[in-house]
Amino acid sequence: MVYKFFSTLKIKIIVVLTMVFYYLPFNAQTTYEAASAGDWSSAATWNGGNIPPIVNSGHGVLIRMQGGDKNIDLNSNITVTDGNVYNFEINSGVLSIYGDVSINGNCAMTTQGSGQIKIYGNLNLANANIACSKLIEVFGNVNMTGAGTLNINGGPFIVHGNYSSSGDINITPDGVIAVQGTFEGHLVSYNGDGNLYVGTNSYNLIAPVPSQAVCNHATYTGPNTSTDCPVGDFVDFSVRCPDIYGTYFGSTTLTSYTVSGTNYCNGTGIVILAGSTSGIVYQLYRNGVYT
Repeated sequence: MVYKFFSTLKIKIIVVLTMVFYYLPFNAQTTYEAASAGDWSSAATWNGGNIPPIVNSGHGVLIRMQGGDKNIDLNSNITVTDGNVYNFEINSGVLSIYGDVSINGNCAMTTQGSGQIKIYGNLNLANANIACSKLIEVFGNVNMTGAGTLNINGGPFIVHGNYSSSGDINITPDGVIAVQGTFEGHLVSYNGDGNLYVGTNSYNLIAPVPSQAVCNHATYTGPNTSTDCPVGDFVDFSVRCPDIYGTYFGSTTLTSYTVSGTNYCNGTGIVILAGSTSGIVYQLYRNGVYT
């Protein structure tokens, strides 16, 4: 009986160890920490010369930037579809990604200290948790699916395209989310001081909606400081509040120039712009169209 007991125990231990080693590669997380500023694909940029993967790697990934500001550029997409975690911990410097970020797995994206993330493509996340204390800027669209959360404690979180999320959105009193296109999301907490800026007149607050965010945009015409309509007063704010719009997406002010000149039959001509021509590129076409 004693021998049989130990034999059974041995078998159970072997089974447990086998399960641990089987699942370990999928749960383990490898940390890639920035050593200096530079290109993502350069070994000199990362501690130990270990370049972080940007596709399925069979293990979890943590991108960490801390210490002195070390700006890093990635000229590619990040695509993870195997369900492994892919986390960003940006405490200093600017991480610029010139492509799309698509992660189908748990993702924690955090900016704090002097850290910033700029994505010059689309951001597609599933079951992700974003903690935005410093700038996160997406020049494309943001699509967050699953039960993830967006916590904005400062920020700002800027989206130049459209924003769509099925998860929870928490905005603290000093937090800002600015969406240049359309907005769809579930506001869990919202301080009501106009921290949700929507550049168009299209937004959809998924129920349940906090009482302080309820308004009738169709009948509201008050100033952006009103507490009667804390969300609606910042909808279509490219027209209502061009100064705020300019802060996050560039000025909407247009400068008029007087164009005059002589157009010759051989396609050449003389163009005179009244006023400063700094930063203006113009051409004269034979059909008389100026650009």
